[in-house]
Amino acid sequence: MSSGASTRFINPIPFVRDISRSREFYEKRLSLKVLEDAGSFVLFETGFAIHDGAALEKTVWGKALGASHMAGETCCWRAAKSHRHG
Repeated sequence: MSSGASTRFINPIPFVRDISRSREFYEKRLSLKVLEDAGSFVLFETGFAIHDGAALEKTVWGKALGASHMAGETCCWRAAKSHRHG
């Protein structure tokens, strides 16, 4: 891959079914501090983030695919996004 474009791994962003419950887990159990909460996306001070799976599916594919497609999936969303657009 010597095309000049480089991709770098930034952070996995887990798709979650229940963003409120997931936020509470990361805040209370792992002591991560919230930097930004946009409702369907929560960014923590460490750079780690969680994203509501159904909302992300709507953004990417134009429709929610359902919970069965989300189980265990993660997405390098910011890395992929920056790679596609620049």
